[in-house]
Amino acid sequence: MDSIGANNPLESEIRTLFGGDFEVYGKFEQFMDGLVDDGTINEWRAYPYDWRFSVEDVVQKGTA
Repeated sequence: MDSIGANNPLESEIRTLFGGDFEVYGKFEQFMDGLVDDGTINEWRAYPYDWRFSVEDVVQKGTA
């Protein structure tokens, strides 16, 4: 998800004040793609993670 648009009046006002859509992960995705391009890593994949669960549990048990 690169960015999200305004979906309600409050988000529209915030967009007007700060300009453009809300940046989410676009720059991070570009950074990760750059690591692949320059050979630092072989590949990467986005993985949805629910921060309410511990990383250890997700690694050991997976996600639903």
